[in-house]
Amino acid sequence: VEQYYIPLPKNVGAEARVLAVMEFDDYVVASTHLDHVSAQAREEQAKIISEEMIKRYGDSDKRVFLGGDMNCTPDSEVITIFKKDWTILTGTSGRDNYTFSTTNPKSCIDYIMLLNNGAKVDVIHRQVITALKAGDVTQASDHFPVLLEVKW
Repeated sequence: VEQYYIPLPKNVGAEARVLAVMEFDDYVVASTHLDHVSAQAREEQAKIISEEMIKRYGDSDKRVFLGGDMNCTPDSEVITIFKKDWTILTGTSGRDNYTFSTTNPKSCIDYIMLLNNGAKVDVIHRQVITALKAGDVTQASDHFPVLLEVKW
């Protein structure tokens, strides 16, 4: 198992952002939280993520998953940028996919994607978790968790 971070560009005064990556024998999981203020910063961050992951895994047979709070809706330019190199596995328009906010869900801004490097998966199940059997999901975060089950 290898882990590393890729720093992402940010605007002056903005929070530092990274792409956190865990590489396993036959798959890779990456996570990020894009800028919440600037659309331009999010677009630049999306481009860097795609460029870096294609550079590292574009010719790999490993499945490469990216998940996180992208701070943008499915019709945004950021998602359009991601769609050039990624398949969006979760996060579409529609109430069943709203991830934000837990107190007044109105949009999907959290996603899980698969890098388009030729490695395929079958989606078994995808779901936005809006309730738990034990505990209050709204106390954990202002976002609902996203569940994805795949096989290959």
